[in-house]
Amino acid sequence: MHTPSSTPLQLSAAQTASLHLPEGSEVFCRQGPLRLSVTPLAFADNCFEQIMLLQTGQSWRAPATTWVQLMAAAETARLEIHERAAVQSMQQSRPGRLWNGGVAAWLARLQARFVKRERRAA
Repeated sequence: MHTPSSTPLQLSAAQTASLHLPEGSEVFCRQGPLRLSVTPLAFADNCFEQIMLLQTGQSWRAPATTWVQLMAAAETARLEIHERAAVQSMQQSRPGRLWNGGVAAWLARLQARFVKRERRAA
C-alpha cells in the first residue's frame, strides 16, 4: 500500500507555481483564494483545460496525470499538495493497453507477411 506524500506550499499575491501531478494527487487549499489551471498531458485523457477557484477548505483531485498551474488570486494562499506516486506499469496504463492490445499484434502480423515474401523470393 502506498501512502501519499504531503508538500506544504505558500504563494504570495499573483505568484504562480507549476506542477506535474500524477493521477489521484490532491491540491488542498488551507488559506485562499487559489486559482487552479489544469491541462491534461495526453490527448487520450479526453479532457479539456479547466480553470477553477478554490476557497479555504476546498480541494481538487487529479483524475489523470496532469500539468497544474497554481496562482494566489488575491492575497497569500497556503496549500498542500498530496502526491500519489505513479504505480501503474506500462502494461496497465492506457498507452500500454493500446500497444499490447492492437499495435504490437498488428506489427507482428505485418512482419510475418514480409518474412513470407522474402522466403518466396529466395
